Amino acid sequence: MPIFVAVLFGMIDYGWYFYQKFTLAAAIREGVRLGATIKSSATPGPAARALTEAQNRCDAGSLPHAAVTWTSGMSADPAPLQAVWVTGVYTFHPLVGLVPMPHSNMTYTMQMLLEQQY
Repeated sequence: MPIFVAVLFGMIDYGWYFYQKFTLAAAIREGVRLGATIKSSATPGPAARALTEAQNRCDAGSLPHAAVTWTSGMSADPAPLQAVWVTGVYTFHPLVGLVPMPHSNMTYTMQMLLEQQY
């Protein structure tokens, strides 16, 4: 019975770990995709729009954006190579905690070239 319980709770914790990891990745990916379609001269700029969209997507997926450390920005490259990026770092807390998890800090970064650079 103890082995069965350990395996069961390990499956629950790992499922929760991967769900939150993919929620963070999907939120950042969608935020950067939106930010890449905004003109580089727009107000608010592509980095701010990407960050806001990533936070909104994160909230929609059961991962509160306030629990994530966010950074965003634009590359300083010349016009054809300008890119927007968003990074999120989340400290994972297991539901049960009987099984050791791979990493407590989840970090995801995505960068995408701007489509409209003028």
